[in-house]
Amino acid sequence: MITLAGIDLEDVLLVEEAPALFEGAFERSVSGMPIIFGRPLTGRPITLKGDADGPWLSRTTLDALQALAALGVQTHTLNLDGQIRTVIFRHWDAPVLQFQRVVAWVEREPGDLFNQIEIRLWEV
Repeated sequence: MITLAGIDLEDVLLVEEAPALFEGAFERSVSGMPIIFGRPLTGRPITLKGDADGPWLSRTTLDALQALAALGVQTHTLNLDGQIRTVIFRHWDAPVLQFQRVVAWVEREPGDLFNQIEIRLWEV
């Protein structure tokens, strides 16, 4: 089960969870000895995704996700099958939410369903 700030994301798949990032530099001293600098970087990208076959999320769920994303750089709790992560939306990698309506009706309906979901997050 995957939830974001208590919102059930049903069977959305975890597509990308980059390993912990590290920044480093390599130089040589005057005598030719290697000098290596390094430090771990904070954060890493997490992308949740679903394709055309599923999962299908309701308009209510997507409205709740859009409301969360509109809060800007605020932390949220992501539960990945019991693994708790603190995340923010990747607003610098817009759009942070992508989705497509399953049936393309002209009018908005409360029961509309959406697929091809993509949610771009950053673990902090």
